[in-house]
Amino acid sequence: MQFYEVDGVLVRRWVPAKRRRMMEVWMGDGWAPYTDVEQVLRFGNRLNEEEALWLLQETRALFGTFDRLSDEEARVGLTDRRLRAASSAPL
Repeated sequence: MQFYEVDGVLVRRWVPAKRRRMMEVWMGDGWAPYTDVEQVLRFGNRLNEEEALWLLQETRALFGTFDRLSDEEARVGLTDRRLRAASSAPL
C-alpha cells in the first residue's frame, strides 16, 4: 500500500489480488473511491506510514465532528480496506 498527499488530502493506492490498482481518499470517517489518477501522478507527494498517520489524524480533526483516533485505531484505519466512508461519493 502506498500513501500520497494530494492538495492536502490523504490518498492511498493498493493493488487488490488479480485486479487493477485502486485509489481511495480519506474522508475523516473512512475511505472513498478516488479516481483522479492524474492529480496523484502530477501533484501527489509520496508519504511514509508515519506521515500518512499524521495526515489521517489531521484530516479527521478538520471535520470537527469526529473524535480523535487512538494510535492503534489510526493504524488500522490507514490500511483496513473494509473501512468505507459514510458518504463514499467519488471525487
